Amino acid sequence: MASIKDYKIVIPADADFYEDFAKDELIYLLSKIGISLPVFKDSILFEKEDKIISIGRTLLFAESGISAEYDELKRDGHKIVTQGNTLFLVGGGSYGTVYAVYGFLTRQFGYTYFNPNEIVFKRPNDFDVCDYSVTDIPDFENRTGGFYFSKYEPTNATRYRTFRWYGFMQNDGEFFGSWDHNHIRKYMPTRKYLSAHPDWYSPEFTQLCLSNEEMWVEFTKNVIEEIKQKPDSEYFLLGQEDRPTFCGCKRCRELEESIGKSGIMMRFTNYVAREVEKWRKKNAPERHIWIGTFAYQKTTKPPVKEDENGNYIPLDPSVVPEDNVFIMLAPISADMSVTITDEERNLSTKKTIDGWFSLTENCIFWTYCSNFDRRFFYFDHFHVTSQNYKILKDYKFKWLYYSNQAAKQGMAFQALACYLHSNLAWNVELDIHELAKDFMENYYKEGASEMKEYLKKTDEYYKKRKQEFMDRDGRYYGTYLWLSQETTNVWAPDFYTWEFITEMNDLLDKAVQKIKQAGYGDREQEMIDRIEVERFSLKNITAEFFKDKFTKEEYFAFLDKFKADCERMEITSVKSKMTLDVAFDDWKKKY
Repeated sequence: MASIKDYKIVIPADADFYEDFAKDELIYLLSKIGISLPVFKDSILFEKEDKIISIGRTLLFAESGISAEYDELKRDGHKIVTQGNTLFLVGGGSYGTVYAVYGFLTRQFGYTYFNPNEIVFKRPNDFDVCDYSVTDIPDFENRTGGFYFSKYEPTNATRYRTFRWYGFMQNDGEFFGSWDHNHIRKYMPTRKYLSAHPDWYSPEFTQLCLSNEEMWVEFTKNVIEEIKQKPDSEYFLLGQEDRPTFCGCKRCRELEESIGKSGIMMRFTNYVAREVEKWRKKNAPERHIWIGTFAYQKTTKPPVKEDENGNYIPLDPSVVPEDNVFIMLAPISADMSVTITDEERNLSTKKTIDGWFSLTENCIFWTYCSNFDRRFFYFDHFHVTSQNYKILKDYKFKWLYYSNQAAKQGMAFQALACYLHSNLAWNVELDIHELAKDFMENYYKEGASEMKEYLKKTDEYYKKRKQEFMDRDGRYYGTYLWLSQETTNVWAPDFYTWEFITEMNDLLDKAVQKIKQAGYGDREQEMIDRIEVERFSLKNITAEFFKDKFTKEEYFAFLDKFKADCERMEITSVKSKMTLDVAFDDWKKKY
């Protein structure tokens, strides 16, 4: 074995964006452990004894006989292979070579990306390069976590091995050419079409009339124009507006009788997909373009029926998705404190998934891991996260998107959730308990034992109280996206006790004290804030339900300090659709 300090980095003379970025990442990350390697283009000649790290599809790689085909590895899979004095880091597609760099650093030096402010090398002195023969392919082709730490800054997202936001790529391209709720706001804006074509919209103009075939033609024309403008994009989601409405015109009502609302949507989507495919074959045969639609709100229920044996049958041939169509399932009503296919609590979600998969395997999953009404609400889903990832893999979902309130320092344990979700999305077999332990010890440092205890006791408290309330009331207490979804609301005065709040605050105090004693110098406030941000959940509960523990002056002083801490940490909201000023004034008025 040779020392890595004896190696040189080689990239293709015509390196593409990602090969060049992979080189930059290797240089930067090695510099953090004091290693600096020279970089060469493969247009020069090398001696046989030269020790080389070959990045991407170099001439050396072409001569090696190593296979790294896209069909096997897809965009993100990669190989790490030693051959003689050369270490090859190469991916099947654009991101794969970048991920090969991270994979090598992880295996060689114990590199772990916990957080943008916490990159760790557990074995920084393992200079002797091992022999490698590694093929690493993620369990899901596409992974996007809607967390603050991975959502906004492209390099952070790449180091988590996820996409930024809704599929923005490192090179500023968009893997998703269109996303979200865009039927009207993007493709058929009312300001342009409503006056001349009111019948293209639902009677109250909140959705399109998806049975209007005249509208289909104009809509498709606009989609093709968008595809032309985004030559690097593969996925184009055509999503109905984010309202629980559907067109109720006479034609739609009659169609609904036979094929349901989702069937109407599928007829429309299939038409667009067929026309796009005709255009693609003629004008851009090298591209692969997916057209997608939402299984969401009124179109959640798949257009199928069950036969006497429990098999799903399409309601009509026209509702079966075309080969270039994907379905974005968004189970907005699921209870996230149990598995997504729990037959007692999430039976409708399970039937939704099973029904759509009976029509196509081209499915994407959009789910949730925070409460949108209360940003700091503890979303007790960690205990089923690993199981859910395995379930989603078994179904063969192609893409995962975990949505949450991604405000800076937002949801409770957001930093931990971002780390866990990004790792499990790559490999569902990883031990979530070991991942969490590793994160806690490296992120909270000297305060780790208290923070582990804080998470453990919080999770136990929620389980215990929910069970007590279920036994008392004879109904379920779940974990949902919106408080309004809960007929059994845990955001209630009697759910929390002052003893619980006090005990949790004491644990955080002890963790902070240990950080202060450790002597972090200029980093001390940053390390303390990693702990203090978790106190926001307790402060929110206190402000809402425990005013009686304070005099008016004490309560107002508590709120002023709470608000000042929010502003210092650049938190702009603690309640849905409320600015800080409005939220804190509201609390004061209610005293």
